[in-house]
Amino acid sequence: MPVAPREGMHALLTTLLVVVSSQAPVTTVPGEASVPRRSVWIQPIGTAFVGLAMGENSAFYLPLGANLPLGEDSNTSLGVELTVTTGSMRATSEYGGGGSRAVPNYWRVLAAAGPVLPLARSSRPLSGPFLQPKLITNVSYEPAYGYDDDDHAGGASLELQLGLDVGWQFTVGNVYLAPVLGVSMGYGFNMPGGGRSTLSGGPAFAPSRVFHPEFVGYEPRRGPAPVLGINLNLLRLGSAF
Repeated sequence: MPVAPREGMHALLTTLLVVVSSQAPVTTVPGEASVPRRSVWIQPIGTAFVGLAMGENSAFYLPLGANLPLGEDSNTSLGVELTVTTGSMRATSEYGGGGSRAVPNYWRVLAAAGPVLPLARSSRPLSGPFLQPKLITNVSYEPAYGYDDDDHAGGASLELQLGLDVGWQFTVGNVYLAPVLGVSMGYGFNMPGGGRSTLSGGPAFAPSRVFHPEFVGYEPRRGPAPVLGINLNLLRLGSAF
């Protein structure tokens, strides 16, 4: 019986392998494409402190945020934040030095955005130490208020600040967490206590209107002032995807 040449057998086997390989299903090995690159989060420590731990001065405080990738090949993301706060001007039913009228409410809306810059080389997004410079705007409304010897000038204020957060972010499965501390500085318009000068003649700094009005102080006057702020939310906790 004639035997096919060895070269012919090799060609036949090669052809069969090509055909089978083209029909076989492709299995994707989990890798960089499956690593979470986005996250949405809240800041539960801040919510618990302002909403619960301050007792009768507690307020509704909801700080939300997200990390959005700035490119498929980049570990740098854009961090965006929105914080809504509302509560009563004082933990009492007394208002205006007498009577039993309801205490008026204040509200604040803070928005911030800035790049989350990783400080260490890492093959994983949302991982490792980071710096986040950010632009902060804070719109706050506090009504005119008087109680005993405290008189507070009512009105809306606007703060424009530059901030810097320092933190370390982690992903555990689909869970995202990041301990964070930050400071900020800027300028405020129509700020409670604004318009005053220091002994050296320069404008006096006013605290950012983030905390309860009773905590940062009632002020009988308003005006422009430089502003200082501290980020004490301490932890971002949410979902990565």
